[in-house]
Amino acid sequence: MGSLCKCVLETRTGDIDEKIKCYGLKNMLQVPTENQDVWFFKRWTCYLSFIWNLPITQQYQDIPEEIVLQTLEKEAAICLAAQDESQRTRVEVNHLEDFESVERERADTMLSTMAAQINMRLARFLLYVGYKILTCLFSTVQVHEGQLETLKQISETPHPVIYVPLHKSYMDYILISFILLSRGMHVPMVAAEENMNIAVIGPLLKQFGVFFVRQKMQKDHMYRCILQAYIEQLLVKGHYLEFFIEGARSQTGKPKRGILSIIASAQRKGLIEDAWIVPVGISYEKLVEGEYVWENLGRPKIPESFLGTLQGILRIMTSSYGNIRVDFGQPCLLKDFGEGRFHQSVIKPHPNSHSSINELQSSQMDSETIPLLENSPSLKKLSEGSSMCPLQSPQDDTFHQFVRHVSVHIAYDSMRCCAVMSTQVLSLVFLTLLRRGGTICVLAKEFEYIVDAIKARHFDVGFTGQTRDIIMYAAELLGSDLVHIERHKPKTFFLMKASRDLLDFYKPNLLTKGALALSYYANMAAIPFHQDAIVATAIWSYFGSSFRVFMEQQHGEEGAEDMGTPLLRIGRQALHNRVEQLQELLQYEILFAPPCIGSEFVAEVIEGMCSAQILRRGGWIDVRPSEARWMQDLAEDIAIDSHENELVGDEELQTATFDPNKAKD
Repeated sequence: MGSLCKCVLETRTGDIDEKIKCYGLKNMLQVPTENQDVWFFKRWTCYLSFIWNLPITQQYQDIPEEIVLQTLEKEAAICLAAQDESQRTRVEVNHLEDFESVERERADTMLSTMAAQINMRLARFLLYVGYKILTCLFSTVQVHEGQLETLKQISETPHPVIYVPLHKSYMDYILISFILLSRGMHVPMVAAEENMNIAVIGPLLKQFGVFFVRQKMQKDHMYRCILQAYIEQLLVKGHYLEFFIEGARSQTGKPKRGILSIIASAQRKGLIEDAWIVPVGISYEKLVEGEYVWENLGRPKIPESFLGTLQGILRIMTSSYGNIRVDFGQPCLLKDFGEGRFHQSVIKPHPNSHSSINELQSSQMDSETIPLLENSPSLKKLSEGSSMCPLQSPQDDTFHQFVRHVSVHIAYDSMRCCAVMSTQVLSLVFLTLLRRGGTICVLAKEFEYIVDAIKARHFDVGFTGQTRDIIMYAAELLGSDLVHIERHKPKTFFLMKASRDLLDFYKPNLLTKGALALSYYANMAAIPFHQDAIVATAIWSYFGSSFRVFMEQQHGEEGAEDMGTPLLRIGRQALHNRVEQLQELLQYEILFAPPCIGSEFVAEVIEGMCSAQILRRGGWIDVRPSEARWMQDLAEDIAIDSHENELVGDEELQTATFDPNKAKD
């Protein structure tokens, strides 16, 4: 489950039973009726028996369309849309009533397309279908029992629960609802892309609580008003919600603020007292959507259709996609964000906010670069397009800053919840340490090194067992398109007694499609190293414009180990400034830390690097002559200002170059 962020008010989070944290993982594809001690017919029809006897007591109220339309009339949204249409077509005001009638019919059509309900009889049938499909595709769907117990505890409160996962696969739409319904818990209404509303499948999903939302709605104010009114009515009627914080499928989790701003606006207007925010991390061992790789290469996305979806289901049914790990983060009330996290971050803009870009003028970045960042069309487009800004939400800067900060924090928490899977670690090993491949013994050594580093950063892994078995399993799961296994026969009598697996050579496919697919998996395993990576990049970028190797003789200094030792020095404050600059530059691609922390994680990363003897506070670090020459070769054509690298801060840090014999460091 994980611990709460330090910026959350402890008095509002509720008491979580400590015994819950000791519970283990549960495979949600296993049901009690398939045990050996039950009757044969019950085992044969285990899923039917389990679903038939599943106690479901929740009542789900339907949302009458008349209420939503009355809300639009009250807010004069239809009248405003009619006026805009009349002005666009240059029609006289006398015909305004005709435009209002047309806009009213359009609003009714939009709402009918969007609205959904939860039909419990059909939900039981879909639960059975879900069991049959998931058991064919995946070995297990693992969830921590303690997390489910925590969700049961918060469901007993009068506040609605908002599940916020990161969107990685089309399976995400039904996975959380499947888990909750199989435990007899409250099923949320799920916001899905409108392109999923296809024949046969769309109506079935709408009966399972999936309502469809457009991705692009900036110019259609009527649609935005309908979406806001509909979600507000869902919250008022006690429905739970599930939406993807980044919208479409992504690897970075860049947050969008549309639906979140509606929820925050409803809480601020008093429609709901509060809401539980539950970040969710979903980890897959193998990517189900093969087309997603080609989409990243720029190929246009193929529109969804019933026949295409059916063909895709039949195609993937013959393959195995390993395990799924679903982790529910620590629930937090929305008010806790406002009273704890927001007030702490208002004083100093967090590095993932667009408003802090003006603070770069006080940093070490070149002054000519600042206007380029501020006037960049791509950054402005990303910043403006990431929020839907509901029509009736408070329009003050404080509210929008609050929503922006909360969205970043939720996205980071959801990313932090994701367990690292075996295929992801193996892909990271291939792309960073063994691009030419290696035997199982060599792979096992590097694999264990990466796993230990991930655990040291307090991330969880979704596998256990012998390292060699895990590697062989992951390579087989990735398939021959990504990992090629060269079989070698033993040539001597002594090697014949050895295992054949010790002689096999595993080689990654680094062609375009294979490299892109491996990088997709490796990016998930690289998340624990984001903070270390940006600090290391900041150190080297600090010397990028004036990189040099200087020889300084320490005559008469106590503790001098070797005269003429090459050194690279950077001040602590200078390093902090450089990290903030990089965070500002990469804020739309990577979330390095929650907004309440900002760049405070730099101190912790520095301590870790000092413990690993990569950095040292005070004194000099010996650098081998070959490394000094290597650095000199990099800097030989760079003009150096003797005053450019003046140290800043009370405590200086010194770093040595990477040792080729210790490439992992």
